Amino acid sequence: MFTMLNYRIVAALIAVEIFLTTVLFTAAGPLLGAAMGAVAGAVIFGVGRYVLNTVELPDDSPATRWLLSAAAAAFLALFSFYLVISGPGGASRWGSVAGLVAALLLIGVASVRLNRIMAAGTPIPDEDV
Repeated sequence: MFTMLNYRIVAALIAVEIFLTTVLFTAAGPLLGAAMGAVAGAVIFGVGRYVLNTVELPDDSPATRWLLSAAAAAFLALFSFYLVISGPGGASRWGSVAGLVAALLLIGVASVRLNRIMAAGTPIPDEDV
C-alpha cells in the first residue's frame, strides 16, 4: 500500500514540478526545487500518518522513523529532479541523477518496511457515529 502510494505522490509532484519549471517559472532558481521537495515530504508524511493511524501499532514500532525516512527521500527526489532538469550540466547533473536514484530506492525500502509494520498492526474497527 505505501509503496504505490508514495511513488504516485512523488510522480504527481514531479509532473507539477516539470510544469512549473518549464511553463510558469522558467527562470526559477533552486528554491523552487527545494519548495517542491518540502511539499512532497509534507504530503508523504501527512498521508502516511493518516494511514498509520488506521491500525494499532506496538509502542516500540519504528513506523515514524521509516515514515520520516520516506518523507526525507521524497524531498531529496524532487530537489534532485529539479537539478537534473534545470541545474548546471556536466558532472553535477550526473550527481543529481545519482541522488534521484538513491532517493527513489530509499522511498521503496521505507515503503516496504512500512507495509510490513502495517501488516503486523491490529486494525482499529470503524465506529458508527
